[in-house]
Amino acid sequence: MHRSLHSISAAALTLLVVWSAAARADSASPQRLPSAVLVWPLIVVEGGGSITDTQVELVNLTHAAVDLDCTYVPSDICSGFDFRVHLTPNQPITWLASQGTSGTISATAVPPFGSTGELKCIVLPADPSVASYNTIQGRAAVFGADGQTIGYSAFGFLRLTDGPFTNEIDLDGVTYTQCPNEQHFVFIASDPSSTQAESEIVIAQCSEDLENLTNSPTVIQLQVFNEFEESFSASTSVTCSIRTTLQKISSVFTQATLGSDTGHLIVRGVQSPVLAMVIDRFFAAPAVPATAGNEPALRGGRSAQIFIP
Repeated sequence: MHRSLHSISAAALTLLVVWSAAARADSASPQRLPSAVLVWPLIVVEGGGSITDTQVELVNLTHAAVDLDCTYVPSDICSGFDFRVHLTPNQPITWLASQGTSGTISATAVPPFGSTGELKCIVLPADPSVASYNTIQGRAAVFGADGQTIGYSAFGFLRLTDGPFTNEIDLDGVTYTQCPNEQHFVFIASDPSSTQAESEIVIAQCSEDLENLTNSPTVIQLQVFNEFEESFSASTSVTCSIRTTLQKISSVFTQATLGSDTGHLIVRGVQSPVLAMVIDRFFAAPAVPATAGNEPALRGGRSAQIFIP
């Protein structure tokens, strides 16, 4: 059975309207405001960029120069690669993850990446004022040789109080905004009879010790509601970050078990909070599947820490 893009989009919109009131953003979000910390949960390079590559976008939204401490963390080794980025006033910068970028005048040196992972960038403020912290905004576009592209906004955390910068980033709702407690998605159920690619989920830990390179796993609770408001549950775990199809996690994400074409997914980390993104794939034969980054609505906040070298 092929799913109509029009009918699925209409059902997803209905579900989103019903559930959006329960998913108020009280914490970090895919950020449109100037932020102090940015997290891109999905950076992909395959075949040296010939199969899949990622264009990273970063912009300084202020009239002052900004320095950033950035770390790329491959999902398979949980060990970061540090680099610095310098942005002149109001400067945008973009680069391909497979190639990196550098500039002797700007003191920017982004190394090339060769795998799937996540990227964090933290503002090194010129002075202790909040205005010197909240300066940046970011996006990414993951694109493949098959023409499919996943575009999404980086998660942004705001600095909330004046104060000196330290290598301990307290996402506690006092110094910086917290991580989300729950993330709500409308997703497209999998069809096991289809030979086309299935929708995926990306999950990254919000807390991360990039100084000592130690991360403890956390269990991920997944609560699912179908279009008839029937409830299902599933779980998985993550140490650094994961990318997998919804169907591989549990059969509750299939049409046969869920009983509907779309569902409402709530993602919550048990031991520590996480950041998540769903990758939707819309099927409309005979066209090539269309792909979209599905950014969450958020509820509540939980504290976390990022330690940088």
